Amino acid sequence: MISMTGYGMGTHVVGAWECVTELRSVNHRFLDIKWKLPPTVRFYEELLTKILRKSCFRGKIEVSITLVKASTTSPTIRLNQPLLEEYAQILRQVEELSGTPVSLQFGDLLKIPDLIQTEEVEMEEELLQQLLQTSVENALREMQAMRKKEGEWLYQELLHRVNQCLSAINSIEGMAKNIAKSHYERLLSNLKGLDSSVEYSQERVHQEIAIYAERVDITEEVVRFKTHLIHCKELMQQNVVGKKLDFLVQELNREANTIGAKANNASISHEVVQVKNDLEKMREQIQNIE
Repeated sequence: MISMTGYGMGTHVVGAWECVTELRSVNHRFLDIKWKLPPTVRFYEELLTKILRKSCFRGKIEVSITLVKASTTSPTIRLNQPLLEEYAQILRQVEELSGTPVSLQFGDLLKIPDLIQTEEVEMEEELLQQLLQTSVENALREMQAMRKKEGEWLYQELLHRVNQCLSAINSIEGMAKNIAKSHYERLLSNLKGLDSSVEYSQERVHQEIAIYAERVDITEEVVRFKTHLIHCKELMQQNVVGKKLDFLVQELNREANTIGAKANNASISHEVVQVKNDLEKMREQIQNIE
């Protein structure tokens, strides 16, 4: 089994660029991926989503990607020549109209907006895709390792609860065999305490016991309960079983309620309370299973 809770960080360097990916995963009914990407790499969101979907099937996953450029690299500086030519033409027109030469210093030119431009060195599309993909895969590998480790703990916890439920239902099954007999003995005792002049039919007593025994019979519920527990153990050996286990726990809880109501026995009711407590603990843990 795999938990839906996990964290992973992955980095990868290509040339002068480093990509850092952080993945945070918590429980959710379905797979819900939230992205926090630089504008320059939003084009690759679909590709990166496919990578995550190959390994993650449920959970709310937050993905944060940061691109960092090495500080040793410098941007390219260039002159905006078309803009400078336009200013030069305007200056010539001013000189012709005013008849006065216009004098400019280099510092004056630097004050012209966008005259001197810097260009960041862009990465080739193929290298950028490799950078992103490898970084996400590294983070995913770390997150999955954490999710599997927690899944192992959840497995042990659920196995413990399942075994406790199995022990309790075996105890209930043993106690249920004596319910009809105890009722018969109690009924005979009550009849013997009646006035000797009161007559009763032994056949009617047996008929009453037979009806009572049928009403408190929990054999079917016990068999279904045990079957569900066996199925739980089988599912716990597989991946992506959270929804199925959640359904089975609901069925187990329903059978436990029926057993407690039908048996009408204090000792069995006490066991049923313990069983329902274990089932509730199981339900809480299953909410974190993928």
